[in-house]
Amino acid sequence: MKKLTKQIAALTGIALLFAGFDTAFYFTVTRRFRNSTSPEMQAKSIEVSRYLPFDPDSEIVKTDAPKLSGDIPVIDGAAALLPVYSAFVHAVYPEDSVHFDGENYTPESAMQYTNTRGAYQSLADGTADIILCAKPSAEQKAYAEEKGCELVYVPVAREAFVFIVNQNNPVDGLTAEQIRGIYSGEIRYWSEVGGAHIPIDAVQRNPGSGSQTTMLTFMG
Repeated sequence: MKKLTKQIAALTGIALLFAGFDTAFYFTVTRRFRNSTSPEMQAKSIEVSRYLPFDPDSEIVKTDAPKLSGDIPVIDGAAALLPVYSAFVHAVYPEDSVHFDGENYTPESAMQYTNTRGAYQSLADGTADIILCAKPSAEQKAYAEEKGCELVYVPVAREAFVFIVNQNNPVDGLTAEQIRGIYSGEIRYWSEVGGAHIPIDAVQRNPGSGSQTTMLTFMG
């Protein structure tokens, strides 16, 4: 009986050891690279109905300009730029060229919103003519080349990254090199940049998004 008790105790100790290792591994490694975006946010990163063209309650900037006629180009783009190109559509597109069914733009609509990844695919597939996005990823360039689509880049704006921390975090500023250190894994604790000695949980966007492609360029 004593022998059995010792065996059970030994097995319990081994189980606790593995549990402790697994927990430590999660907080030091796995947690740093998990997808921290909720399924809801992954599915919808902007409230499309707030930025509809030709809607009196829309939050876009409304201006008047001569309307396009004839063959209207299909426009698509990134979530961050939806308010911008929706305002452009409102200004120069005929109202009857845009169709929204309450949740999405319909296939025949001259305005679409499929986000960066979808927009580059649509451009390469020939279902979009103009897209407003950050520069494409290597995979998006390869897909366009495979489809025989020559990408022409026309810079129209500049944007900046804003890194957000918890309101109780005393760190109120980071240099570009410190940010690179955090996302490369060289800097792992807030104490290394003036904060408390707790692990840094660095969140990033999903592959193929415009901001993630820009982030990879920033990382070098």
